[in-house]
Amino acid sequence: MTVSIEFTLDTICPYTYLARKSLRAALAIVQMSATQVRAFLALDETESPPGIDLSKFPLPMSFEITYKPFFLAEGLKESNKYEWYLAKCHGDRVACDEMICAMQARARTRGIELSYDGTVSHTLHAHRTLQWVQAYDKRHADRSLKTYGLATGKTEAFMEALYRLYFEESRPPASAETLQTAVDEAGLTLDVHRFLKGDEYADQVEQIVRENRMNGIDAVPDVLVIGRRRDFHLVGNKDPLEYVRTFAQLFKEL
Repeated sequence: MTVSIEFTLDTICPYTYLARKSLRAALAIVQMSATQVRAFLALDETESPPGIDLSKFPLPMSFEITYKPFFLAEGLKESNKYEWYLAKCHGDRVACDEMICAMQARARTRGIELSYDGTVSHTLHAHRTLQWVQAYDKRHADRSLKTYGLATGKTEAFMEALYRLYFEESRPPASAETLQTAVDEAGLTLDVHRFLKGDEYADQVEQIVRENRMNGIDAVPDVLVIGRRRDFHLVGNKDPLEYVRTFAQLFKEL
């Protein structure tokens, strides 16, 4: 069974970076045996996480992830990242610094070292490039692989690079140089400077953003897991086991 997942995000939202890490961890866990899961989670040999029946593991599922665009700040001009967050805290530096420290501590639990140096900007170009990468992946990916859309596709390599470059290396989030580096690290051949001079995927990105708004998506991360009987909607940064419970319940309802 192939499970489709729609992951709506903005590439400048740190919660989407954390949620993607959690989701990837969950997708790896459900492909483990019960013994491997217990070892991974440091559980006793007969213990199971609450709400999860490990006797069914590994779950006979493959996964396909589609990343969908969202604009965290419409019309955002390139700005100093820290000053942008400071403005969101109404100029209260103490509150801003406390928020940043809390976010950095949370990110470290996912192996991420968040930086608040550098700049922030509107992400249309990043989303356009992501749509191009996803289209390439869907044309070329080997759908027989259980990890299609998880680890073997170019999209995941691109996303991993783009998030790291912006959040950990303080690179501009949607500059041609940053996007070119992410494309190169994904092993793709695309002249990003030339691509961005055109308008390919611009209308598509704007349309998806509008449709998401009309469908009630007003915050990210927004993850929709499409099941046979019903869909599962998870909003916000979730722990990996919350995603695992969702997949286990989806399997139970087959």
